[in-house]
Amino acid sequence: MKFKHVAIICEDIDLVLQFYVDVFDMNVVKDIFLDSKEFSKGIGVKGAQARTVHLSLQDDDFILELTQYQESISSGVDSYANMFGIRHIAFSVEDIYSLWIKLEALGAELISEEPVFIKSSSESSGLYFGYCKDPEGNIIEFIEN
Repeated sequence: MKFKHVAIICEDIDLVLQFYVDVFDMNVVKDIFLDSKEFSKGIGVKGAQARTVHLSLQDDDFILELTQYQESISSGVDSYANMFGIRHIAFSVEDIYSLWIKLEALGAELISEEPVFIKSSSESSGLYFGYCKDPEGNIIEFIEN
C-alpha cells in the first residue's frame, strides 16, 4: 500500500491554488473537470460536477488535491486544531523562519505568531514548528528539524 493524496474541498479553488503555488512552489500535475455518471456514483453525490487540481512538490510523489464542486455544502464552522476529524496537513521545511517571513508577506493567517522550538524531553524535542491557515481556513503545520 502507498499513500496517494490529501483532498481539500475549496470554495474558491483559484485562490487556494495560488496560495499553495506561492508558498510551496508546488507544480500543477493535473487540472480537470469531472462530471461523469461514474464520478457521481463513486462519490455518492447525484449530478456532481467539480474542477480538481492535483499539485505536487518537486521530487515528491505526494499529491495535494484541490476540488471545487459546482454545488457544495458549507460546514459553517471555523477549523480549530482540537476539533475531531482531519484537522491539518503538515510539511517538512528546510528554513521555517524564511517561510514565516514569506507567509507574513502573503498575508497568511498565522496561528503561531512565530515558529516554536520544542525543548521538552519528548520524541518531538529539538524541532521548530508552527501553524497557519490557507485562504479558506484549512490548517497547515510546518516542521523544521
